[in-house]
Amino acid sequence: MIKSYKDWDKELYFCCVKNDFSEGLGEKFIPGKVVIVFPDSGEAKVMVNDKIYNLTPSKMLFMHPHSVVSLQSRSEDFSCRIIALTPAVQETAFMQIEFSFFGSILRQPCWTLDADMNTLAHSFYTMFDHICNMHQTATRTDLISDLFLLFLRLFYEYTKPAIQNERPSSTVANRSLVSRFFHLLRLNFRAEHRVIFYADHLCVTPKYLAQVVKNTVGVTPKDIIDRSLAMEALNLLRHTDKPIQEISDILGFFDQSYFGRFFKRIFEMSPMQFRANPNLDVLRQLDDLLDAKYPNLKVVWKNTKVE
Repeated sequence: MIKSYKDWDKELYFCCVKNDFSEGLGEKFIPGKVVIVFPDSGEAKVMVNDKIYNLTPSKMLFMHPHSVVSLQSRSEDFSCRIIALTPAVQETAFMQIEFSFFGSILRQPCWTLDADMNTLAHSFYTMFDHICNMHQTATRTDLISDLFLLFLRLFYEYTKPAIQNERPSSTVANRSLVSRFFHLLRLNFRAEHRVIFYADHLCVTPKYLAQVVKNTVGVTPKDIIDRSLAMEALNLLRHTDKPIQEISDILGFFDQSYFGRFFKRIFEMSPMQFRANPNLDVLRQLDDLLDAKYPNLKVVWKNTKVE
């Protein structure tokens, strides 16, 4: 049986836990979040998508939300620290980094770190843990997202030698425009679904913004807005008991009927149907449907090769 890991499902956006994996040996599960594992001591063998990786304190495990994971074996002294984030945080960050790096993470979840990168990784965990334990503030989620993006940028620089045929996807000016677009999107996607809103705030035409974003990340601004809304809708339907009408209002739709049509267009089921059966198999099917809606993303990942 494949199930979600309970500790990683407590928080909607992020969580930070320590674990020795003394339970669940051989049991398969799907994390449902972006999961980063930092081993502290001992040794463990973990299977991720049918491939086995050896975890030691010099390694880092970076798992996609829909990876199928199982612990194969562990030493008695094995322990690790874990960070888990909602897929929406990952998507916002990865849209600002070369797709070659994203492809390498998908294909190679376990990385050996040198002393400097290992120090940075554990410093990242310490800061992440500190922010998670802050009193609830309006900026905590933004701090988590910004910290995660900073860590990914540092790790991206570290992994560059392992990525073949790396080519810049755009000019510095274009990447700056895309970065500012994603910053605006994170602040406004619930209320503003129109490309013209973001273009006006960035002082460019909608056509120019669409061209730059498409050339840089492989999909249009409208695709990205729709995907952001779709992922947020899934989070709210699965993790809250808010009425569908209220979720529709939160996400800035004209009415519940319009929200329902949007959700069904993306996922081929109604919000009510999903809420009645929000299991992991359905989530994986929905993720596959999203990939089908945005094939350009998958094409870029497929063409990425790692040494």
